[in-house]
Amino acid sequence: MEQQRNGEQPPARHRRPLVGRRRMLTWLAVGTVTALGGGVVLRQSLAGADEPAARPAPGGGSGSPAGHRHGTGAPPPASGSPRPSAPPPPPPPVDQGGRKWSDAGGWGGRLPGPGSAVRITDRVVLDADAKVGSLLVEPTGSLVFAADRSLTLASSGNVEVRGTLALAPDGAHTHVLRFPEVDERRFAGGGMTVVDTDTGLWVTGQGYLRLDGAPAPPGPAPPPR
Repeated sequence: MEQQRNGEQPPARHRRPLVGRRRMLTWLAVGTVTALGGGVVLRQSLAGADEPAARPAPGGGSGSPAGHRHGTGAPPPASGSPRPSAPPPPPPPVDQGGRKWSDAGGWGGRLPGPGSAVRITDRVVLDADAKVGSLLVEPTGSLVFAADRSLTLASSGNVEVRGTLALAPDGAHTHVLRFPEVDERRFAGGGMTVVDTDTGLWVTGQGYLRLDGAPAPPGPAPPPR
């Protein structure tokens, strides 16, 4: 081994900078969001996670503002019960325009029956109880239950909504959508794909479903603290 000459220092070795735990977690988080898709916003918010919380002030002074003491947090929240949130605004009224379900002329002279595969491409108002074999509301169509009466629509097959389906009765009436012949033992499952054996309500594509229920009764008062 050669000895050092004239007190020369050994050449500095190049060391690979250590990867901080916070930076590594940031990379892992970014990779996860990207793999799941649609993570552009999250990726941007995570990009600065490895930056220090406070940078030193110019001139070597501390980064804290004058008169601030370390370890002094924000004042505690005010005691007492939180203020009740404001009630949500009422939903917009449902457009009741369109031809009447009970008008046979709109169905070519014959009303749909229990075995009918109904396909709606225009605006229809359900004004009487009905039973069908299946129902498809196309993107250009809508089916709105009349708000001023209690109504029941029963279907032995799927009800698929690609357009609009609205059940929004007034306070004195009830709207019901029933599937009386469902056999859950036949359910196969198909994700977002409509399956004939999985009888039920499907809202697909740009479909819009409006369901207005009765106001919930007030719950019990919270126990005193």
